[in-house]
Amino acid sequence: MSAPKQFTAKRSLLTGIRGKLIFALLLTAVPMVALVGYFGMASTSTLLHDQAIRNMRDLAALQAKSFEEIAKLGSADVLYRAKSPHVLRFARACATPEGPPDDLIRSTHAEFVALAESHEVYAQVRYIDIDGMERARVNYAGGIATVVAVDELQDKSDRDYFERALELGAGLVHVSPLDLNRENLEIERPLRPVIRFATAVQGEAGLLGIVVLNVDGRPLLPNVAYEQGATYVVDPEGWFLSHTDTSLAWSGPRNLDTSHNLHARLGELTGVVLQPVEQVLPGNGKIVATKPVLLGVPFASNYLVVCVERDEAAIAAEMLDFRRFFWAIMAISFAAPVLAGLALASFFLRPVKSLRQAVHSVAEGDLTSTAKVNSGDEFQDLADDFNTMANRLQEYRRNERAALVGRMARTIIHDIKNPLSSITVFAKLLGKPDLPDADRSEAAERTQSQVDRILAMLQEILEFSRGEGGRLELEQTTFDELLADLRPGLEAQCEDKNVELVMSSSVECALSVDRHQLQRALSNITTNACEAMDDGGTLSVLATCDDEAVVIEILDTGPGLPDQILGQLMEPFVTHGKTNGTGLGLAIAKAIIIGFSDRLTAENRPGGGARFAAWLP
Repeated sequence: MSAPKQFTAKRSLLTGIRGKLIFALLLTAVPMVALVGYFGMASTSTLLHDQAIRNMRDLAALQAKSFEEIAKLGSADVLYRAKSPHVLRFARACATPEGPPDDLIRSTHAEFVALAESHEVYAQVRYIDIDGMERARVNYAGGIATVVAVDELQDKSDRDYFERALELGAGLVHVSPLDLNRENLEIERPLRPVIRFATAVQGEAGLLGIVVLNVDGRPLLPNVAYEQGATYVVDPEGWFLSHTDTSLAWSGPRNLDTSHNLHARLGELTGVVLQPVEQVLPGNGKIVATKPVLLGVPFASNYLVVCVERDEAAIAAEMLDFRRFFWAIMAISFAAPVLAGLALASFFLRPVKSLRQAVHSVAEGDLTSTAKVNSGDEFQDLADDFNTMANRLQEYRRNERAALVGRMARTIIHDIKNPLSSITVFAKLLGKPDLPDADRSEAAERTQSQVDRILAMLQEILEFSRGEGGRLELEQTTFDELLADLRPGLEAQCEDKNVELVMSSSVECALSVDRHQLQRALSNITTNACEAMDDGGTLSVLATCDDEAVVIEILDTGPGLPDQILGQLMEPFVTHGKTNGTGLGLAIAKAIIIGFSDRLTAENRPGGGARFAAWLP
């Protein structure tokens, strides 16, 4: 009776009852969490994206509001001054040949100073007569108002704002585009952008001149860099008037003419951006929020556009923190069922732990171990069944040990029979008194070799019984030398069975093997082949070799190998058709040959009989 196989199941964290509990909880929680998470992630991402767009629009509107407020304020103030009685008297006096008296000039300057001081952004207040000549001017900078001397007043008849203000007539205000202030055809340094509000002064006989209010544009311009983006102001032609990147500012021909234009930055999108319509436009991997500012009386180019631009990737990056937070929540949501499963598993599997400990003890050979479970449920019933099984195993092992002693004894006899046969032959030779000394010496040497072989066999049987492999002591030899020690004993066996023995090699095959162990393996195979041919036959031991390996073939003409054990023939204790066979001979042969090479085959020959083949280096 063969010993039953033992299996020890090792389960990972997510298998068995623990895994099923975790899986059940995950199956309950994950779909709901995933569904809520998906829609939450999508909706929140949309909200964050929309909020980023709103922030851009709000920033553009806030920048534009400064222009709009100053446009309203400047227009109202310049209209008020143009209609004030004092300015009208001054304008009428300027139209006379003798001009205004000194006291009227001083009072006009005082009124202009008061207007300039009313708002810090008012940089200049002027009156220009109908011929385009300045008649009064007050400059305001750094909290100080300065009256410009008469000899420093200039002719402004060629200025665009002068002509447009007269064309509009009284009651309407011309607001000039934002540009850098020029004096004597040179841009004023340091750079000082201005917006000019100009309106005509109406007398009884017609227009008398214009009042001009210059507004300092610097406080109106965006001067703080927008995170991961840019804020700028452009004119209707796409030239930068202001930019948070100062190297791009004042790029058009009216100013510094640096040639930087929005067309080069946004391409075809520029035409849409420059329309006087508030909008948010995506394109070229960017998002641009625009807010137009109308300046005074509308005409084709009398507006500017405030833009806030950001890369779409920068907006997406803002959601990174949210995504991290979201995935952290998702991870916690997924981890909670796992932790709950582990807690429940620990509670339910306490009896299983005790039972497994007992199983492991039995698997290691301690059949006296018992499982102590008092759970009052199916686990306790299972533990009781296990304890009953362990008791039966103890009885079975006692019986098996007795049988194993006999089987091991038969195995030893089986393995040493061939060497003993050789020793018997050599002993008979040594007993002949007329044996030549050379033959006597050779017979003694062969006898000693067979004794060593028996000792090696016993050692290997001991190692096999312990589950250990023997050590290989490689040496250079040939196939003929290898068979020299095997031949006498094998010939005796074959002679008893009326079996013809054929041993040959096609060439002188060199081997690098453990000679004694390989002889033993071949002896086990050939002995089995002889014993299988009860009615006689032929046993061939052949060798062929090439550049890579030596192929040793053992061929017989017996009944062949039974199909039912062909796949397990070389497993321990597998035997067939032998009265006293233990099935250990071929297992030992396999263990030896596998030590040299990974190729050992056993098969039936087409014409009858069996073929064993080993490939050796």
